[in-house]
Amino acid sequence: MTVWFFVSAVCYIATAGLGITAWLRGTSFGHLHHAAFAMALTTGIVAAVEDVGPDVIGATALLLAMPFCPARTRRHRVVGMVGLCIYVVGFILRFTGSLG
Repeated sequence: MTVWFFVSAVCYIATAGLGITAWLRGTSFGHLHHAAFAMALTTGIVAAVEDVGPDVIGATALLLAMPFCPARTRRHRVVGMVGLCIYVVGFILRFTGSLG
């Protein structure tokens, strides 16, 4: 497991956490969520280049698709949660040595 995978996973989880919290509270974190998204996307791209793997590439592809999923829609939540699941499974597989 490389450092960039870990950093990108943490950024993605933080972004997803902000999104889930905003959804459950019925509020918006606006600029903070967008800044976290920018960090998740940037670190995801670096991780995809440095540590090519289906988990990083899949989650980063979903991040690239996110601007086409309007906020507060089911599609936005589904795309975000699928990416979160990809990172969690990728983290487990890498930690156990089954992937990279």
